[in-house]
Amino acid sequence: MFTKTEWDTLQQLADTLVPPDDYPGGWEGARGYLIHALQTHLQAALPEYRAALCALEEEARQRTGNAFAQLPLEEREQLLAELEQNGGKAPWPMHPARFIARAAQHVAEGCYANPENGGNPKGVFWQMIGYEVTG
Repeated sequence: MFTKTEWDTLQQLADTLVPPDDYPGGWEGARGYLIHALQTHLQAALPEYRAALCALEEEARQRTGNAFAQLPLEEREQLLAELEQNGGKAPWPMHPARFIARAAQHVAEGCYANPENGGNPKGVFWQMIGYEVTG
């Protein structure tokens, strides 16, 4: 579905959108959901995801000389903020802000989904916000 670089970029993008702290980050929370979604109901978005992940990687390399996945969290956050405000120089399939918003939505869907849908392992993200399943 993705190259190794695209996987690494997606993983770090998810962890930038939902950084790990005392709880898991976005990648751990949404990984299963994202993989399933991009193979099923979001399959039509897969080419855009691949192109946008490549563009994000190219932006990181042009601006910092390093792969997106190798940047510290603060630099990844700064790069995403700049892309949202000013657009990018790499060939993006859509405005970077649109892709970042779409990725944030999908990561959040995975993190806060019912664990039966492949995300939110063991309901840990529900625990994080104090949501209790009863019944």
